[in-house]
Amino acid sequence: LLPWVEMGGRHSSGGHGGAGCGVQYRWRSLFSKGQGPAPCAPTLAGLVEKCRDVVAENGSQALVAEVEAALAGIPGAVAAGAAVDDVRLICRAVGNLSEVAGVVRAACELIRRVALDKPQEGWFDPCVMGVLSDAVRSARDMQDEDELHTSAMSALANMTHCDSLQDAAADRIGGSVGYGSIVHTVCHAMKAKPSDENFQRAACQVLANIVARPEVMLTQEVQGRVYRRISAALKKFNAADTQHTACSALANLSSVRALPPATEMLADFSAALTRYGDNAAIVQVVCMALANVATWPEGRMAALKGGLVAEACVAMRRHPARGEVQVAACMALSNLTTDASGKEAAIEANAVVEICSAMRRHRTLHDVQRWACAGLWNICVLSEGHAALMRCSALSEIVAAVREARGYPETAWAAVGA
Repeated sequence: LLPWVEMGGRHSSGGHGGAGCGVQYRWRSLFSKGQGPAPCAPTLAGLVEKCRDVVAENGSQALVAEVEAALAGIPGAVAAGAAVDDVRLICRAVGNLSEVAGVVRAACELIRRVALDKPQEGWFDPCVMGVLSDAVRSARDMQDEDELHTSAMSALANMTHCDSLQDAAADRIGGSVGYGSIVHTVCHAMKAKPSDENFQRAACQVLANIVARPEVMLTQEVQGRVYRRISAALKKFNAADTQHTACSALANLSSVRALPPATEMLADFSAALTRYGDNAAIVQVVCMALANVATWPEGRMAALKGGLVAEACVAMRRHPARGEVQVAACMALSNLTTDASGKEAAIEANAVVEICSAMRRHRTLHDVQRWACAGLWNICVLSEGHAALMRCSALSEIVAAVREARGYPETAWAAVGA
């Protein structure tokens, strides 16, 4: 849907015609551009030789300065092409120089670039992860090193965008505790640096990646702590990319049933839709989050009380040509209409009009057809809903969906049900 987003979903079956859906976002990076080359950029081979001397001698002051300058001056493309053994050697040297903030910051930048371009588990042995994890933890004690902490958190965000790298990160940062320890460390760091937007955005990206994993089991207390940190970032910063990252983290967190009070999270969703309703990317992830919350009864009831059915319809009207928004909104409406009160709210909000319009406009987009038919199936259980479908000529749209559903059994199932 977006070039740097990989989507995967967990789906749970709902009641008659009401398939529940949960969607997780897996991120690459919002911090994808490396430093430009210096006029006379150091060579990677020269840096490696200096680091080999540091490992052997534990580093004189002159050698420390040379390593710092070389690390900072390596062009992004050269750093991204570093060999596995080179990165490990560099990080062993940096481990010996962990008291020199400039060296650690430059090393975190190098790791960030490598993690973006070469996402392979073999890059991240204990030496590499040691540099990174120590830098992230230092956010609580070294308040004036904003660049260091943002580089470290951005590198961790890049490293956790695929499962194998998350495993490597958990082994080093978390030890036997694993992902829970990473989340704990990130939340503490966010609390220590509440006003650094770049740092907060990178931290939200890490949390979005980690909580998307189905095997990550967080206690309700930890989930509440994660929510409070993400919500604080949403409220404090207005930049669209920060809002998008934080909302995506909430979308992943909302796929967990044992959430903090749903009304608080739904208030964040509503505020985002009100303030950034013209931003299709933000609207999409908020609707995905709403679809997740609506898969469990408490969340669904809170969403209905908060008028989120009408807001989902507004989102569809604002972005009629954006298929990804229509898919997310149809998912949300499908999950919100599994109860009688949800069906009634959808009828009152003229949801059938918006759903049929989406089906006509996006005839070949099977995810739109699937979730639109699931929503219509739910709504037409009520006699008022049946009448609303007939007024909108929904039957012709449903029949067209059936004809187009060859090879897509879930779409066919929803269309035939409707």
